Amino acid sequence: MPIFKFFLRWKKLVKHLLWIFVFFLCAGTISEMPSLIMIKEQYFSWMPSFNITSEKGSHGKIVKKFLSLTPQYTYIDDEGELVAKASAHFFSWGVFADVVDHKEKKIGSIEEKIFTLSPCEFSIFNRDNQLIATAKMNFWRTHFDVKDPKGHEVALLERPFLRFFVNEWKLIMIDPSMIAEDKIDPRLLMMCAVYRLDSERHFERLHKFNKTTIGAKAKKYWDTLRADTQKFIHKSRKTIRAYSQYSDRPLDVKKDMELARLEFDKKNDEPARGDDPVSLEQWKEMVSEHHEQWIISVIETAFQKLEDPRVSKERKGAIYRLLNAFLQELQS
Repeated sequence: MPIFKFFLRWKKLVKHLLWIFVFFLCAGTISEMPSLIMIKEQYFSWMPSFNITSEKGSHGKIVKKFLSLTPQYTYIDDEGELVAKASAHFFSWGVFADVVDHKEKKIGSIEEKIFTLSPCEFSIFNRDNQLIATAKMNFWRTHFDVKDPKGHEVALLERPFLRFFVNEWKLIMIDPSMIAEDKIDPRLLMMCAVYRLDSERHFERLHKFNKTTIGAKAKKYWDTLRADTQKFIHKSRKTIRAYSQYSDRPLDVKKDMELARLEFDKKNDEPARGDDPVSLEQWKEMVSEHHEQWIISVIETAFQKLEDPRVSKERKGAIYRLLNAFLQELQS
């Protein structure tokens, strides 16, 4: 019996890591066909869910957590065992998610770039927070080119131009040696595709809701509320000028986010919100939809921090620069 139990555990472990072995099979020679992983959206699903497959068969699925303060995705294998988990930060512009393995050990992180000319761009970091790749979406939104900091093409995430009902991404490892040498983990690239789809589906749901009778009435109500919110934003842009003394340098999004997050996370007094947070490219949409009270709460909370004598000047400077950019984006 002990031998039989050992065999079952070993079999489960092999299946748990099978998807990684798919990439290793192609790591020997560059001339072989690149590794291929399919990330297919499930159409009939209560929560966003994606099947992970390859030429070797099924490798589990990625599912969005139902009750979560921020968008969180869990990658489980066919046996229901955890493979990886991605959790987005609350106080962040765009997607900024940490990815951990089944032992809660950090694999790396992905960060959506805000100020970019492409429709979407992710910076990918390893477990030591070192930049290892950049995934940039093309104009037609059909693929991400994944390149390392030296411009070497590492992988490709692509999908058809015409998409009916469901989305399906193909993850192609152009350079399998990056996997073999443990330079980049494919689970990070999978999460880039998943978070992008999550953002797109969010917009589609809002668009469909506005076409319904209830949605039309709600939109009329929010249009009225939007006018009041715009007045509040305009007033806030005038008020914030009084705090310019705290800023001694230009905005550095990543650095200022880290400083501001330390202050907001200190007492868990993050502003209240009514729905899953979305990326900065959706801020303008938020003003015309159902996030009015959340936006006002964010602004009011930031002003409270600027007035608080216990907050250091360095953190006030970070909050000022972020809030100023936020207000400009809302009115642009």
